[in-house]
Amino acid sequence: MNAITDPLGEVREEVHAQLHELETRLVAHGFRVEVEEKFWLLRVTHSADKLSPARSVRVQIATGPGRRLDWYWVRDAIEDVEHLAPAAAIAEVTEAIARALHRGDVR
Repeated sequence: MNAITDPLGEVREEVHAQLHELETRLVAHGFRVEVEEKFWLLRVTHSADKLSPARSVRVQIATGPGRRLDWYWVRDAIEDVEHLAPAAAIAEVTEAIARALHRGDVR
């Protein structure tokens, strides 16, 4: 797909950079992270629960109002999402995920 026919092409590089920056920060916190680049999604698991996916959270970056990039919590169904923070708020997103996993408040 080229830039002329790809409406998200203009943000694709930024999205991949944000995904990998968040992945790096979460790994530094000791979490296990799986990146699904195709869906712009991260699955984060507490390192103590490597074999138990029940204690994991999923976050996704997507275009929101005004074509702004935002982070969203993704629940059981991909359509069941909740706004988390603007894409640039990597530190806040990292801390929100860490709090959720440490409290056991998985989504």
